[in-house]
Amino acid sequence: MANELILFTKLELPKLAFPSDERPKEVSSVAYAPDDPNRCWVGTSQGQLFKSTTGAQGTWSSVRVEGLPADARVTRIVVDAHDHDTVAIATASAPPKDATLRPEPGQVFLSRTGGTTFSEVSQRVRDGKDWKRGVGLPPSPITALAFDPRPSGNRLYAGALGGVYVLDYAATSPSWRVLKAELPLVLITDLATTPQGKLLCSTYGRGIFELELDAPPALPQVELYIRQHVVERGEQYPRVYSFPGPNGKNVLENDPRGSTLPLSMDIENPRALRAFDIRVGGGRFRAPSEHIDSSEFDVELRHQKIELGRASPIYVQVHNRGMGPAAEDVQVHLYVAPYVPSSLLVRLPNGFWGSLGSAPPAGNWTWIGTQSVRLGAGEHQVVRPFEWTPTSAFAPRALLLALCSSANDPLTNGPAPDPLDVGALLLNERRAAGRLVELSGNVFVRNGVDDPGDNPALGLLARSPDIIVTNATLSDADARQRFSDLGDPAPGDALGATNFVRVRVHNASEVVLAAKVTLYAVPAATASDWGEHPLGAEVIVTSLPAAGGGAAPAGINPHEWALSPEIAFNLSAPITAQLIVARIQGVLNPGALQETLDEYPLTPFRSNRGSQGGFAYHLLQIAGSNTALRAFGS
Repeated sequence: MANELILFTKLELPKLAFPSDERPKEVSSVAYAPDDPNRCWVGTSQGQLFKSTTGAQGTWSSVRVEGLPADARVTRIVVDAHDHDTVAIATASAPPKDATLRPEPGQVFLSRTGGTTFSEVSQRVRDGKDWKRGVGLPPSPITALAFDPRPSGNRLYAGALGGVYVLDYAATSPSWRVLKAELPLVLITDLATTPQGKLLCSTYGRGIFELELDAPPALPQVELYIRQHVVERGEQYPRVYSFPGPNGKNVLENDPRGSTLPLSMDIENPRALRAFDIRVGGGRFRAPSEHIDSSEFDVELRHQKIELGRASPIYVQVHNRGMGPAAEDVQVHLYVAPYVPSSLLVRLPNGFWGSLGSAPPAGNWTWIGTQSVRLGAGEHQVVRPFEWTPTSAFAPRALLLALCSSANDPLTNGPAPDPLDVGALLLNERRAAGRLVELSGNVFVRNGVDDPGDNPALGLLARSPDIIVTNATLSDADARQRFSDLGDPAPGDALGATNFVRVRVHNASEVVLAAKVTLYAVPAATASDWGEHPLGAEVIVTSLPAAGGGAAPAGINPHEWALSPEIAFNLSAPITAQLIVARIQGVLNPGALQETLDEYPLTPFRSNRGSQGGFAYHLLQIAGSNTALRAFGS
């Protein structure tokens, strides 16, 4: 919930007296009735249970559970989604004070009366000092609980140290049975259900498992998908946009759980066109090998802009939720099309589906390549990186389209009635995903003579060698000479009533670019009052040669650079100090049809950092290599 203030209120639970040597009391479990959120439950680490029927901030009462030890930890509380009077709690016993004794096992209690009465349903049988095997729940802590999500399920699922157990509590003689669902014999950390009739089980160190509670038809051997959003599981289409929370607010964008709002697949909707399983490495991420695993992809691989004229790695992750033998022949295809401002998503050309895996018929779409991967049941994998070198024809934005297909799960056509509609394809097809990517021009100004244009580069704060202000106009030849790094007059810089400034702009791209230069004056009126003041109109530096395209001044190879036109500005009042800020953006096709790269707001920028150094550091952190600073006296 971005940009929203969330306030937490402490719950005033009934206070009970405890001996001073008892373990500290802590809340160990919280639950509410899905059909009535005002019915709330809280359990503690010392066997206490509290209930409210008037909401979390209403009146709480203590609930007595016969047979629940005072030192037991309430590990889970669950309420039946279809009957808020059906409540179950699970416990784990505290370690015995005598280390030679075995801990008592956890318990499960069930109420069908809204908590008025509880019955223990663990159903264990003791044989002397030991528990009989195969009777009731195992003698271990109970770590998870879940009710059957179906209206007439009448089943309770319990997780323990070694598997999941199920109880039909509506049966004449209810008893626990091991849930034989090919689960590993490992600690169960949580259980959850979905309205679609599925039981989800998370395990310690072995991943998450899913069980269809209704006997499904023959499960597909191979079922591929590429995620458009992070919580997509390849099962709910058309894709949806958000999860509606209280008062109709969208509490989690791109969350398909429970929403009926369709995802708007408009090229102007960057939130939709941001496929989680498509990432651009951009040259800043360095994998330890050609292959990266899913953990690296999900956590470490930060999506970057693509630089014009320079090859960038593009990573695509593909998933198989099928239950059969491994798919040996999964084909992952990657295409790209330029951004078209005057239309929606670029249509696929006629004959596209017949050419899958090769260059498509003439049109706006370009085939980047195809990778092959082997996927086992329930497996996901990042394919070898694709490589793409964008040209100016794709600037400033381009749409990447990833598709996957295999012999047992073939993708042969787009959705009816229009199989060439990319918006409909991304909305309805689990084997397709799209990402709108920004193209970068990599023009920069330096904040030090050794600044290579990295982001951010602090250099010598407020001593940029690429900003020079004089009190008299300079010819182009004089300006180039004075802009020599070694000829920088540094200590004597001063501002007068009339001033002239030029900015040196560098191009590290592999393509010829232009640059838009905007200047600001930041007066140091007080230590905490910094505002922005544009100095004249923005100017365009034309024809910045491609990097390495010709001779470059010493110290800045292989970048090419050019000087901005002279910018004049006047200061109407005496000052004691002034900070000149130069901010630049790469530009394609300068003139009436210019397209700006590296977009960011040029104004306003303000800071209350409280000092010149703090302001400069803050500004450079935000704008990085697109901003340079120089301080002057009066």
